[in-house]
Amino acid sequence: MYRASTASQIRFDDFNQGCGMQLDKNNEWIRMGDLIPWQKLEHLYSV
Repeated sequence: MYRASTASQIRFDDFNQGCGMQLDKNNEWIRMGDLIPWQKLEHLYSV
């Protein structure tokens, strides 16, 4: 069973890789991730 968490989701552009590299904020996958309504999807999934 899935339970919603109160912890906030880390954003893709806030994710730091172990080698010290950061993801480009203009990357198409990061921009697409910002368009997805994650909280709405989580609510639908947890019902």
